[in-house]
Amino acid sequence: MKLLFVCVENAGRSQMAEAFAKKLGLDASSGGTLPAQAVNPLVVQIMQERGIDISKSAPKPLTREMIDQADLVVTMGCSVEEVCPRPIVTQMRKKLLDWKLADPKQKPIEEVRKIRNEIERRVSELARALGSPGIGSEDTRQSRTGKSRIHKNTSRPEPRSGKNSSHRMGVEHIGDTLP
Repeated sequence: MKLLFVCVENAGRSQMAEAFAKKLGLDASSGGTLPAQAVNPLVVQIMQERGIDISKSAPKPLTREMIDQADLVVTMGCSVEEVCPRPIVTQMRKKLLDWKLADPKQKPIEEVRKIRNEIERRVSELARALGSPGIGSEDTRQSRTGKSRIHKNTSRPEPRSGKNSSHRMGVEHIGDTLP
C-alpha cells in the first residue's frame, strides 16, 4: 500500500510521518501544498534523537500524480480544503484521512517532541492496522475482537459498530471508505 502524507509546507509533520513509515518498511512519500524552502531544522534534530536522519530531505510540492499513485492520503490537520485546488481535494476524497496535529513551526523543542511522538504513535498504529508492508489493494476493518485486521479485495467496508479502526488510529476518516 502506497501512503502519502500531506501538509502545507512539507517541512515538519508530513516529513516526520514519511520517515517513520519508511522506517517501518512502508511505501511512503510526502508533499506540501505550499512547500517551504527547507525542512524545519528542529524537526531534523528531534528525528535524529530517534535515529532517523532526514537532513537530506527537501520539501516537495503536492502533485496530482502523487495523489493518483497513493492508496491512502493522510493529511496532518492542515485544512487541505482551504489550501488545495478543488479538483485535487475531490481526487483525494475517497482515500483521505485527516490527523489533526499541531504544526511544529515556531514551537519550542518540547512541543515539537510531543508532536513527533504523536506522529510516531499514529504511524505505528497505521502500520499495525495494515499488517505489513506491501499489502496492495486491501483495506483495514475492525474484527469482532475490536482489533484491526486486513480484508483482501473488498469494495465496501462492513458496517462498523462503536469506534471504527480509523478512529482507534487517531484519525478522522473523511471519505466513504478506505481504499
